[in-house]
Amino acid sequence: MTVDDSDEASWSQFWASGSLTAFYGQSDNYSPEFIAFWRDVLAEPVDRIIDLGCGNGALTWIVDEIVNQPEATTEICGIDLAAIEPFAALKKDRRDYPKVSFFGDTSITAMPFETDSVDIAVSQYGIEYSDIVSVLPELERVLKPEAKLAFIMHDEQSAILSSMGYTARGIEFLFQSGGYYDGLFRLDKIQNKKKNVKKLQADPEYRKTVRKLQQIKRSVEGFPPPLRDFLMQHIKGTNRLFAKGLPLKSQNRRHLIKKRRRLLEGTLTRYSELTQAALSRAQYENLIGQVEQEGFTLVQSGNFMHKIDSKTTTNMGWILVAER
Repeated sequence: MTVDDSDEASWSQFWASGSLTAFYGQSDNYSPEFIAFWRDVLAEPVDRIIDLGCGNGALTWIVDEIVNQPEATTEICGIDLAAIEPFAALKKDRRDYPKVSFFGDTSITAMPFETDSVDIAVSQYGIEYSDIVSVLPELERVLKPEAKLAFIMHDEQSAILSSMGYTARGIEFLFQSGGYYDGLFRLDKIQNKKKNVKKLQADPEYRKTVRKLQQIKRSVEGFPPPLRDFLMQHIKGTNRLFAKGLPLKSQNRRHLIKKRRRLLEGTLTRYSELTQAALSRAQYENLIGQVEQEGFTLVQSGNFMHKIDSKTTTNMGWILVAER
């Protein structure tokens, strides 16, 4: 999923936290429409499926549920350049998934599989984070003469990019124009100096800082949901670190504030990497051409459309299904 050492370290830390997807506010697997798509792709029984840029296996677990129920017969291998350990991160028992394995610290341009040994290569929001041009020859090597590849990839014009961009702007408000964390650290410093509550509340700098934080909170309350709910949950959780009944030492409180700040910084990092990975229409069409040059026949292409209601659909990314 990642393309250089700094990205690899960042993603390794992210997946170790137990996240299942890289999307803000989403902790479970994908919607029924995605699952229906994969059921169609995986309708025929095969021996081995590989999941490219798998992260903590959001798609890998879905594939296993589709092809290995009620009897486990298909080997499923997730590959990621990050140092992933999905069984440990998600607290899953390996005995419940006898045909599932993961290869962390592994480039999908040099996979540990024999030539002509893979039936299907899949990826959902993963392969586009790599150098796809370099991946295709390796897929040509490991895939069997009769094989299939199926990808869902980020589109730079998708609803996901739009939603994540809006979230990023909200987080940046806290970091920059809002000065939220500067206020928290200042509040901690003042509170640490003045142990007496009455003296603390009478301190002009304390009162000024509290007013500033309250102003930021009111601004966030004016944001539309779900961004408002996401940021308010974060603010309320951080504010509890200053509760009277919570006997936190300043050093411990500052550590927890920094930890919560890093969570939002991580979301900004995910968004930045997402914008770099997402494919334009020209890049997508070029990829189709390269896939066809490798001897594959295009089966399905275009945008993956998510139905919101009876009248509205939204673009969730690019589809590419090909076989030979």
